[in-house]
Amino acid sequence: AEAETGAVTWQDQFYCRIGTLFQAASLTAPLSNRLFNWPLARIPMEWVSGMDRERKRPRFHRDTFLRQYRRRTSSPAPGRTVVYYPGCYANFTDPALGWAVVGVLERNGFQALVPKHLCCGVASFPYGAVELARHYARQALNIFGPLARERYPILVSCPSCGLALERDFPHLLPESEDARLVAGQTVDVSDFLWALHQRGELDTAFDPLDLRAGYHTPCHLRVRGLGPENLQLLELVPGMEPVDIDRGCCGLAGSFGMRREHREESQEIGRYLFQELQAPGYNLGITNCAGCEMQMRAGSGQDVVHPIKLLWRAYPQGPA
Repeated sequence: AEAETGAVTWQDQFYCRIGTLFQAASLTAPLSNRLFNWPLARIPMEWVSGMDRERKRPRFHRDTFLRQYRRRTSSPAPGRTVVYYPGCYANFTDPALGWAVVGVLERNGFQALVPKHLCCGVASFPYGAVELARHYARQALNIFGPLARERYPILVSCPSCGLALERDFPHLLPESEDARLVAGQTVDVSDFLWALHQRGELDTAFDPLDLRAGYHTPCHLRVRGLGPENLQLLELVPGMEPVDIDRGCCGLAGSFGMRREHREESQEIGRYLFQELQAPGYNLGITNCAGCEMQMRAGSGQDVVHPIKLLWRAYPQGPA
């Protein structure tokens, strides 16, 4: 009910338009990265946005994934076409994830179509900014609607983007046929690859990865009935020991854990997850959500990566 009120505070606006802020930080990188890490600059930022001055910010790239992808010189072999929507995090802060997804897809005979980047607006709906969320949804459907009508699978590596396309858009725009089509064509990339394996079509010629890694299922995967397919995929890699370490929410909960007023509560929520990841024997953590990744890394001191990065690393000639 709260998400339907439309009452949004001025601080909430900061988080509702997080995609715009990511874009601005990317355009001004590396200056923005230095500014976000300058202690004196964090004090006014905390006052303006409520963002915890002690919270480590993601590193932004001026050379975004989409820019890199559009200027690539090598062309993949012809294959079945899928759409890949990297979302704001992979595009602006983690281009390596975008390349890992594309690499795994091309390894398995798919061509990835990466459309013009725009934010899905997933952050605006929970704050009650319903009209803003509808604006984001309509913009996204202008891009994804025609692709869905062509019956292309729309693959996402960010669970929150997947939730927006699959659940939020049809709720926000119940009259939109495109919203229903896009929702029906949206697939998490790990789920797509696991379905490929179940049909006997996944390339499983992996090199060994001698790693014991703790896997956390993000809330935005769990509510869609997903998560186990990530463990099942990584179990195909020789030497890989993925372990389910779910202890509920990591505590970040979108922008909740980014705010100074929720610092202690956020850490307490994720405490049992952090303790498990700190237990002897784990080489690193795994999760699909960039926010969970950031929270797990800060809380446990362990490195944390997206599962698709490990899958790509396991393919011969993948990155070291």
